[in-house]
Amino acid sequence: MLNRVPKASRLSSPCPTAYLTTLHDVDLFYPRHISTLYPSTCECASLPRVGSPVTQDPPLAPLAFPKPSRDDVMPLNVHPIYLLALLAIWPKFLHALPGSEIWNAFVSKISTPDWFAQSQPSIQPRELEKRDGTNYNPDGTPFLWLPEDDYSGKSFFDNFDFFSWRDPTEGMVNYVNRTTAFARNLAYVTDDNKVVMRTDNTSTLERGSYRDSVRINTKKTYTTGLFILDLDKAPYGCGKISIWPAFWSTGFDWPTEGEIDILEGVHDNEHNQIAWHTTQGCFYDQNATFTGTIPLHDGVPSTDCWNETNQNSGCDVVEWSRASYGPFFEAQGGGVLAMKWDENDISIWSFFRAAIPKDITSGTPNPSEWGLPSARLMNTMCDIPKHFARHTVISRFVVLGLGPLMLRQDALERVTNA
Repeated sequence: MLNRVPKASRLSSPCPTAYLTTLHDVDLFYPRHISTLYPSTCECASLPRVGSPVTQDPPLAPLAFPKPSRDDVMPLNVHPIYLLALLAIWPKFLHALPGSEIWNAFVSKISTPDWFAQSQPSIQPRELEKRDGTNYNPDGTPFLWLPEDDYSGKSFFDNFDFFSWRDPTEGMVNYVNRTTAFARNLAYVTDDNKVVMRTDNTSTLERGSYRDSVRINTKKTYTTGLFILDLDKAPYGCGKISIWPAFWSTGFDWPTEGEIDILEGVHDNEHNQIAWHTTQGCFYDQNATFTGTIPLHDGVPSTDCWNETNQNSGCDVVEWSRASYGPFFEAQGGGVLAMKWDENDISIWSFFRAAIPKDITSGTPNPSEWGLPSARLMNTMCDIPKHFARHTVISRFVVLGLGPLMLRQDALERVTNA
């Protein structure tokens, strides 16, 4: 969590300096990647099970990308080949308070590298907002995001509770407690401080039994802030089993305190779906500036966030980029998702690995330099303080649950026809 703190001088306090120093040595002090193991596409079809052999779907064709130069991309972590698919979370929570003087962060203009744009014509460079590198409140006062909470390393799981009840979304999954998760190697931290969460993919199950998995939520709650998530890879499914990874925040009094779905993907879809769930009276303003697409439900734009409408889909936005979820996201080495939540709006961005802003990696995040968000819920048609409060942050992995409607339909058809 980062705070906007008043500053009498140009940020001469040693605290931000020390923080920035540790972030420059990110692999030692603040590991960027926290990995989750799960079988890659179409290998999930061959998980041990009772019954006749399962015919695997043909694997995806290898993705060929022009070789980038050192100037095009940031260095990528190299993982052992047996780590078939990784879901890495590096949630860093930030909050902002007004400051009397601002220290200009590193300026980072986001654009799509030429080598990637040429290989994937569907990905367009983001439209950039023209700012001077400083964060500003609507009243014009400047501020700087400073760290409050960091979840990483050997103590990562100490800051989370393990959810061990029946899956509320009716997924074919059995969430286990902390003791069982550690004993079965479903949750652990590696020697190089990578946090691993995984679903059981080795057991032979009786018919009707569900696979053990892990769902965790922060012990601390948050109302507003800047949340940064770094993923290596997000698991995606294949023709026989629907995979549903998610990273979101919600209040204990649901849906009164709201829900924000930052990352949600189902089956073999290639786009992330962002959503908000609230009580009655909150709407998504279509006049807001964002790069995503509002889907249609029965021919009507999905702009009513009330949980009782659109079969529990809330108000949702589908990301424009195929690099936001699925095989292309994985091929790029993952990336970063960020959510800025304040009284003015709730905005969500995603960046594939080569396009991560330098102000994020340097520890001085500056959303005003990130261009238009993928989705933005404005206070013009939704009283944000009324509908969103006291959220815990949750990460989990489900096999075939009652997922988001727009993404679930295709997945269920494929499973039914399998």
